Amino acid sequence: MKKNNETKVIEMNEELENIDLVQENEKETSTAAQREMNVVELCGYVGFDPEVQDFASGKKKIRFKLATHRTLRTDGEGEGQKITNWFPVVVWNNTAEEALTWLRRGNKVKIKGYLNYRTWEDKDGNKRNMFETVATELFAIPA
Repeated sequence: MKKNNETKVIEMNEELENIDLVQENEKETSTAAQREMNVVELCGYVGFDPEVQDFASGKKKIRFKLATHRTLRTDGEGEGQKITNWFPVVVWNNTAEEALTWLRRGNKVKIKGYLNYRTWEDKDGNKRNMFETVATELFAIPA
């Protein structure tokens, strides 16, 4: 009888370990799926020449704003109201270097990347935060 109980305990422990492994795998899969869901594609016009920031580490960052337009139809007739949204865009390192060779104010571009939420403290000690689009790919769209 004692061996039977010991066997059952061992089997239960093995089962619990398997459940833990499955749950851990589900967490990894879930996290990967969530990460993959953060995908942004925008097409619009560069609002100003990129601002360049070089870091002591050798990294490079450029920033610019991307204007996108859409038309809001209020009454179903007529031309509607043109709405412009401005998106802050950040580009890093090699992609930034390459973009600096052609990216200028007024260029029509398509970007692919992800949305990033940043928090920082300003010079007055106030907590600030913002969303920005981190572009991993940029494409010039001919006029």
